[in-house]
Amino acid sequence: MIGERLATRKRRRAGLRPAPTVLALVLAGIAASCARAEIVWRPLEAGLELAQPKAPGTQRVGDGLVTLVRIDPAKARIALAMAKFEGEKQRTAAEWAREKRWSFAVNAGLYQDDHVTNVGLMRDGRRVNNPRFNHYRSVFAFNPLRALNEPFQLWDKVCDKDGEFRRFDTQIQNIRLIDCRKRVTWPASEKDVSLAVLGADGSDRLIVAFSQSPHTAGGFARLLLRWPLDLRRAQYLEGGRPAQLYLEAGGVTLNLNGLCGGTLGCIGVSGVAPEIPNVIGVAKR
Repeated sequence: MIGERLATRKRRRAGLRPAPTVLALVLAGIAASCARAEIVWRPLEAGLELAQPKAPGTQRVGDGLVTLVRIDPAKARIALAMAKFEGEKQRTAAEWAREKRWSFAVNAGLYQDDHVTNVGLMRDGRRVNNPRFNHYRSVFAFNPLRALNEPFQLWDKVCDKDGEFRRFDTQIQNIRLIDCRKRVTWPASEKDVSLAVLGADGSDRLIVAFSQSPHTAGGFARLLLRWPLDLRRAQYLEGGRPAQLYLEAGGVTLNLNGLCGGTLGCIGVSGVAPEIPNVIGVAKR
């Protein structure tokens, strides 16, 4: 003990930092291990892959799994369904997918009190759900109007040109979660919920991340950035019980719904999906 103190004093006199303790080395190793978490992708069909790594730490609700669905729009056809143009009838993500014969469905974004209208801009060609472009700083745009080298754009207000997303026929505006400089832009908060996130990687693929176990939005974003996903930017789709993900492809069926148990509280029955008005999907091949 005395020898260790003397060594520390000598290091300080020499302008060196104290040698790391065993505990510090162990914690650093754990953090590095989490950052290097192996993501095993399972191909399901053309342009659609699945991985389900476990988030580090102990979760008080749910199994701690993060469901990742990677979509290559060059191979898979992305679609948008809106209750406003489907008889004003809301459906669960599973019902939307089965009715549309989709392999995959997830929330398209936050909706207003009328349970039909998206909070931000939403349009699919001439079908306009909400024409108003609000203060949200992210737009998911796809279905290019003319020949483009990019099948989609996850537009960022800071890095991209104003209105550049209008080169695409389908536009969905949501809250930016990770900006074009890979910075988490969600305000600091201790409130945690089940949540769904849409991101884009460095190979022009979409990554949908869904967790039933509650996370803060900022903490979830930082976790995704630590994992080897090459995530470049992301937007927030939904949180709490309305957050949903449905997948039926390659012999795999997942029907995941938001759980109660987060600090925001919950209305309704935990794990029972409420009907939602707007969903992003992948059409079956």
